Amino acid sequence: MTIRIGRSRRPTPWHGALRVLIIAVIVILICLILLGLISGFIVDWLWFSAVGYWSVFWTTIVAEAVVFFSVFVVTAIILWINGWFAFRFAQSQQLSPSLNFEQKFTGTMTLPEIVAFMRDRLSWHFAIPVAVSLLAVLVAWGEVENWRVLLRFIYQMPYGASDPVFNKDISF
Repeated sequence: MTIRIGRSRRPTPWHGALRVLIIAVIVILICLILLGLISGFIVDWLWFSAVGYWSVFWTTIVAEAVVFFSVFVVTAIILWINGWFAFRFAQSQQLSPSLNFEQKFTGTMTLPEIVAFMRDRLSWHFAIPVAVSLLAVLVAWGEVENWRVLLRFIYQMPYGASDPVFNKDISF
């Protein structure tokens, strides 16, 4: 004879419909976010094609891509070198003994135990490039709006006024 302590789980009739509704809402939100991200590109593309200034449109797109990739590469190199040095020096100075959680686990862990657990078991050769790539993309994405400064520097024109100290044109 078996005694049931908990309630039996019967599937509710609306459980499948709720799951479909949640998936549909997530898909709609993703589509709206993507539309918001590419709407500026679409508006510029349509306007420049209607006016006939394709060269201006492609110049701005190329300038944005150059700024993004150059900032991404420089940031990724600097962060990767920094992470590599930090990993190398952290390996050589491990002063605390490695904690054995299989024997010492009590159900709650303090912050130093969590940090030691992550340090001992995380694949740093994988985590460092992933973190570097993510941070470099975020920094480069924030700097894309400086494409106008790049174009002003490349296509600078004389302004007609001189700097009083160096006697050079103040065009840029």
